[in-house]
Amino acid sequence: MDNKIKVAMVTNHLGVMGISAVIMNYSRALNSEKFEITIVAGTPIANQYIEECKDLGITIIELPSRKHETKKHYFEMFKVFRREKFDIVHIHGNSSLMAIELTLARLSGIKTRIAHSHNSTCPNFLIHKLINPYFNRMYTKSLSCGILAGECLFGENNFEVLPNSFCTEKFKFDSA
Repeated sequence: MDNKIKVAMVTNHLGVMGISAVIMNYSRALNSEKFEITIVAGTPIANQYIEECKDLGITIIELPSRKHETKKHYFEMFKVFRREKFDIVHIHGNSSLMAIELTLARLSGIKTRIAHSHNSTCPNFLIHKLINPYFNRMYTKSLSCGILAGECLFGENNFEVLPNSFCTEKFKFDSA
């Protein structure tokens, strides 16, 4: 099917952590007949996710580390956005610094830009507050894992809560 909706799941890195687990859960759950999923992430990328994505037909595009090669990370991201022509970019993060990724997506002509808040705190609250008005103009849809995380990033009532998806069967009590 050539008319698949091209979705980019974007994150700082894809190590073994909460945001990565959520991205993988969403990617597993999306209908592969309807959606073409690409994960765009800086290093590190966990080997277990690389292997699983190969098995699931999910593309991973590895970027330089945002922490160690910031300019190169964003430059490469911009090139990926322009080349891949995604229909939707879904950016996962903790602060209005996601404005950088959202701006690159907008400049690349991506019409649907989702900002997804995953935390009720951020590392640098002053910078977050300063760029928040600009950030609020860059996304087309605001999602949050919970009310506190949404209010922290988007203010009151300006977001939709999409709870983190986890397979609860894996956590069921087993006496063995």
